[in-house]
Amino acid sequence: MNNCYHLFCLPPAGSSSAIYRAWQPIMAKTCEHRHIKVIPIEYPGHGSRSGQPLVNDPNVLAADIAQTIMSYKDMPYILFGHSVGGALLWTVIDHLRTQDALGLLALVVVSSRPTPQYLQHICGRQHLTDDEIIEKLTHYNNFPSEILQNTAALNYFLTIIRNDFSVSNQLICQQVTNTPAPLTAPLIVFYGIDDPDIEDEAMMQAWQAHSEVFLGCHALTGDHFYFLNPSSRAQMLKKIEEGLLYALPHHKA
Repeated sequence: MNNCYHLFCLPPAGSSSAIYRAWQPIMAKTCEHRHIKVIPIEYPGHGSRSGQPLVNDPNVLAADIAQTIMSYKDMPYILFGHSVGGALLWTVIDHLRTQDALGLLALVVVSSRPTPQYLQHICGRQHLTDDEIIEKLTHYNNFPSEILQNTAALNYFLTIIRNDFSVSNQLICQQVTNTPAPLTAPLIVFYGIDDPDIEDEAMMQAWQAHSEVFLGCHALTGDHFYFLNPSSRAQMLKKIEEGLLYALPHHKA
């Protein structure tokens, strides 16, 4: 029986591991019965890895993430992916499967990312003009105004977001034609009630077909970045802890 888990968090497009920086102290207060260590994933070319080249190939990126996960040995783990991270985690799971590293996977969490068949409207965003990209991003209410006022920072950010939109586009194409294999690990899904990209709960509920143990689709107060709302974030983290009750027997606490 194990009360300790690693929570690996994959960021959204254009973001970095810093988006999850506040989670650990909140997790310690929210989760009463288990110790869950938050481990934010950093993509090459982002945040603390900004000195490295960006990776445009989702399979190469997923292999890099899988190697990071496998470096944390002998402890059950949770995979959390937000937005494009929610799509990328399925390719990460494929890499972990080929390395026989899914035995300790206790829970998968998809956040703010509908199943691929509902995402044709976001394809091709990497080809938008700079102004069109900025307009799209302002809909998510999380675009820092200070970036708009700094030309160098804006150009740097646009290079990253175009790369990440390209990764997202490739993942949609791959997963529409090659549906990810259903999980034996439990799967739980979250999204914001006011997310501009999620018009209908069915877009998220469709993840039910991707796991033998589906723990539901939960709509929380907020938009695409609903977990920036403290109450919604606390609710989400609490449900993640509760989801561990449904982990495979050798993972249960």
